[in-house]
Amino acid sequence: MHHRWEVFRGDSTSASDLLFTVKKSSMIQLMKTEMDVFLAGNTAQQVCDFKIKGSYFDRSCAFYLGNSATMVAQMNRKMTVSSVLLDKDTFVVTVFPQGL
Repeated sequence: MHHRWEVFRGDSTSASDLLFTVKKSSMIQLMKTEMDVFLAGNTAQQVCDFKIKGSYFDRSCAFYLGNSATMVAQMNRKMTVSSVLLDKDTFVVTVFPQGL
């Protein structure tokens, strides 16, 4: 029922090479996107290992530890002359290791 993606090591599709699974948190997502990330060892998938909350229009997203409010990373579009004039996006990623 939910859109789900599986990410594997290299070109493999073997279960032993599964790195993580991502699924939409909700089927109805209009302006904001929320995704749940389950690491390969989390086979029960009762609680996500990470949550991604983002906005396509703002070109930004934040990564949270599980279902908590603890932000572990964020990505934002960097406004530069080339991004405005040449329509080339540049992004800044900030990692907060204290959340991990």
